[in-house]
Amino acid sequence: MSTPASIVVAAICMAAFTAALAQDKTAANTKADAAWQKVDDAMNAIRKPKERPKSKEEAAKLYKEALPNFDAAFASFVAENPKDARRWEGRMFEGLTGPAREMASLPAKGTIVPIMKEIVALPMPTWN
Repeated sequence: MSTPASIVVAAICMAAFTAALAQDKTAANTKADAAWQKVDDAMNAIRKPKERPKSKEEAAKLYKEALPNFDAAFASFVAENPKDARRWEGRMFEGLTGPAREMASLPAKGTIVPIMKEIVALPMPTWN
């Protein structure tokens, strides 16, 4: 399954927006920052592994180990910080992991199109 380029570009723009908003709203919340760091580390273990897989089998093994780590870190973050804007970056990442989950024989967590629709439907933030 191929993701349209416009959806990917929209996801990247939305991630940048939510990250900027999150930094502003959570600057004083070190507990949330520490929890998010675990999510970020888990995403980076998938996006930029220390050693690049040399085969499809190695990639499947990496995903089979790393995706559950991301799932656990992200679930914990959302449970502790349900209104933190960074959750949307995690949701987008989650939606983009479908092919990796399929390769690792892991259950899907959703696809990017419904997640993007969910994000677009959110009320715009207000600044005082």
